[in-house]
Amino acid sequence: MNQRNNAPVSFYTNNVERFILAADGQIRVVGAGTAALPALILGNDTNTGLAQIGGADTISLVTGGVERLRTKSEGAIRFVPLTAAPGSPEAGDVYYNSTTNKLQVYNGTAWQDCN
Repeated sequence: MNQRNNAPVSFYTNNVERFILAADGQIRVVGAGTAALPALILGNDTNTGLAQIGGADTISLVTGGVERLRTKSEGAIRFVPLTAAPGSPEAGDVYYNSTTNKLQVYNGTAWQDCN
């Protein structure tokens, strides 16, 4: 698609405008009436997306089709629980250990509980 005038470019599904690339370069996701915005996936698809924004309630980070981190509407951040430490850690990595029910941080040498 190549449009060289100053008009916005709109994308539709089921005869409803869903996405607008405005003449000023802004990208707008359009909701259906007063309903929450549809999910916005950044990346190729839901299985490889980098981030998913679900309406106005949450922002989730998704890799390999699995939610990894969620920011909730009230401001809480949720680490998706893991039963084992992630492989190939780097200093500063953090995860929620569902076995010990604690956040753990990698200090560059070993995983340590956050108290």
